[in-house]
Amino acid sequence: SAVSAIVQDNTGALYVGTGDGMATASSDGFASPGVKNTYYTYGIKGDGLYKSTDNGASFTRLPDSEDWEEINAMKFDSYNNKLYVATDIGLMVSSDGGNSFTMASAQPIKCTDIKVSGTGIVTYCNATNIANAYISTDGGASFNSLCGTNKLPANASRISLAIAPTCPDMIYALVADANGRFAGVYQSRNQGEL
Repeated sequence: SAVSAIVQDNTGALYVGTGDGMATASSDGFASPGVKNTYYTYGIKGDGLYKSTDNGASFTRLPDSEDWEEINAMKFDSYNNKLYVATDIGLMVSSDGGNSFTMASAQPIKCTDIKVSGTGIVTYCNATNIANAYISTDGGASFNSLCGTNKLPANASRISLAIAPTCPDMIYALVADANGRFAGVYQSRNQGEL
């Protein structure tokens, strides 16, 4: 299993995510490590999320994460005391130190990226055949799409976001078109509206 993401919460607990499925191969969706495949790129199957409360001396797998094969990104929202995990089944969130998780994403689709501002603004991206990006300005209670009219292109194949650390209203997006080619860098100065 591959370590794909590490984050620390405000108590000092460490969380380690496993599995990387950004690109996959083979009939079960994952490649064998070190095996060259001329048709697909690699992904490594994970076995959930692990937590350490003793500075990394020992780790315990969190029960709600046992079926997660991909953890593509993690962020801890210190403003709202929430742990966000971008998984193969969607964006998962915990407000109790990983004891339980609920789905925060609008739908159960592979989540590829997540960003959290110092003021609790949360963005995430998901991807199937078409990518989408979402934003929450209410601490993750609800999410709105960043794609569509006067927003990011609705036919993107990949979107990556960044939130300016000094101005959380400013969001940047790197977008690839439906063919995987560079489509542009976008900037919003008002939480996702272009």
